[in-house]
Amino acid sequence: MNARIIPFPRRPRPVPVVVSLVTVDWDVARLLYVARCSRCADAFTALGLADADDWADTHTCDAELVALLAEVVIVGRAA
Repeated sequence: MNARIIPFPRRPRPVPVVVSLVTVDWDVARLLYVARCSRCADAFTALGLADADDWADTHTCDAELVALLAEVVIVGRAA
């Protein structure tokens, strides 16, 4: 009997990928879904998860607001 050794293919290491900067959470106090963008601080509330997910999928950050927030964070760290 001839045994063949078959090596397992090497798996690539998982690389963290940012899929979205928007998170959707359930707000128990208000009984609403809240979608928040961590980049521009924009937020959206919805009664249904599908509506919050749709907003998260189509959200685009305001470039001027993002630049302003980045400047505030940098100045805040320097103080």
